Amino acid sequence: MRHMRAVSAMRFWAAWTAGLAVWAIGLIMIAPHDLTIAQAVYNPQSIPARAVALAGEWPLWIVFLGSLGALAFHARLFTDRPRYRDVATLIVLQAIVHPFLITQALKRLWGRVRFRDLSPGLLDYTHFYEPAGPGAGQSFPSGHVAMSLILAPLVFYVFASQKRAAALALLGAVSAYGLFVSYCRMVTGAHYPTDVAFSFGCSFLVAALIVRYAPMGPDR
Repeated sequence: MRHMRAVSAMRFWAAWTAGLAVWAIGLIMIAPHDLTIAQAVYNPQSIPARAVALAGEWPLWIVFLGSLGALAFHARLFTDRPRYRDVATLIVLQAIVHPFLITQALKRLWGRVRFRDLSPGLLDYTHFYEPAGPGAGQSFPSGHVAMSLILAPLVFYVFASQKRAAALALLGAVSAYGLFVSYCRMVTGAHYPTDVAFSFGCSFLVAALIVRYAPMGPDR
């Protein structure tokens, strides 16, 4: 059993490290084209983009608050349904760790001027790896994208349950919504490609860690 756990841990960390590398390389490749892409897609009159801006993060806030409420009454709701309790736990943990803690800390401390707020000469533009400092702006990273992907842990949870087809379908649905929000946030000039790519990749990396290390099952 100990050997099986060791092999499982080795596989997990190998896959997680590979994902981290792909994420980092992708950000580095996108960075030189950040401003060019932002200029090309900018269209503040886009109806879908304006709808996303208007709705804000509320669609997934509702999911988070529902999960939090469900956990508050878990003794009645999940007595014989530990998997439902697991799902609610994963959603709550993902929302707290990524959108709330990681994203908000970076937004306030890192600093990056949003594309739509750049000065006419673009002199205040910075790459995502160049911290401008607190008060400079809150473009990096994207809170909307981070919040749109709070269901990411469920992909790994379903995959670990040996339901590969369901996990792939869920991955497609979760990613599609995250990509839609990412694009819309760029279209309104609220974010650069690296802002949304950072939050997108970070969501799944954090989700994998949460699913692996969060207490699960009827005995937790």
